[in-house]
Amino acid sequence: MLQRWGRPEILDRAARLAERAVSLWPGPVRLERPKPESGRWKLLDQALTELPVGAWTTYGDVAALIGSHPVAVGDRLANHPVPNAHRVLRADGTLSPNFRWLDPATAIDPMDLLREEGVTFDEHGRANPNQRMTTAELAHLLAVDVEESARASSTDEGHREEKFFAQLGEFQGPTIADGVRDLIREWAELGGHLDFGFGDETSCFLMSTNGDGSRPAIWPLTIYPSGRCEVVFQHLARRPPFDDPALREQLRQRLSTVAGVDLPAAKIELRPSFPLQVLALQAAREALVEQLRWFRAVVSA
Repeated sequence: MLQRWGRPEILDRAARLAERAVSLWPGPVRLERPKPESGRWKLLDQALTELPVGAWTTYGDVAALIGSHPVAVGDRLANHPVPNAHRVLRADGTLSPNFRWLDPATAIDPMDLLREEGVTFDEHGRANPNQRMTTAELAHLLAVDVEESARASSTDEGHREEKFFAQLGEFQGPTIADGVRDLIREWAELGGHLDFGFGDETSCFLMSTNGDGSRPAIWPLTIYPSGRCEVVFQHLARRPPFDDPALREQLRQRLSTVAGVDLPAAKIELRPSFPLQVLALQAAREALVEQLRWFRAVVSA
């Protein structure tokens, strides 16, 4: 029995009751919640899951799709289970020297696996560029709305044009660069004009029309100074008169008659490409100009 009941006694009793309560009813253990998976890595997994057998892509293509950097993509593939990681190659189509399977017991050569899947390689170990899935094609597989291009109404158009030709000279030899310039000159003589992208690599659009509000802008080819010329079937599918599948197929067949141009029928809804080195040959360049002349006539009609 306490002789007095004041503040010290009350606090002491409260402390003893608290200790007893803790001993009888332990508090919940604090668990660390797993951090939610980043949206960009989910998108990477989805893209590589959809990447078809017999196709390959690059670290840069995937990085551009998910808004990351090629180095970060490579690190992700090297340290996390990702579907079809062996189908991601370097920009020149070669296997990264740092590639390794997550399971050390896996002994198969990734290039042998790619060959079994239908990817072909040249004598230098470079994968067939016609089997490459670009950023735009990956986006199409996932039905992701990727910005088509940033064009027109810009005060720095002259700067972008200058940047394109500077990159063309940097990335290509004089023969190929001159071939590209000749094609551009021929396109202007056909009544077409040029527009230029805003990316780190400045692309060049062979514009047929800019669009007038009632009809969207239309262009057949996009030139990348790093070495590819892209046929934009994906965009043409939404632009009269090439929203007609028969016309797009006719364009594909016509372009495929040009020496060095191989546009697979399976990519008629995508944006396949051919190497800029095709333009180094005058005969091939003239054949391509004839098909562009046909394109212009169809659009004008």
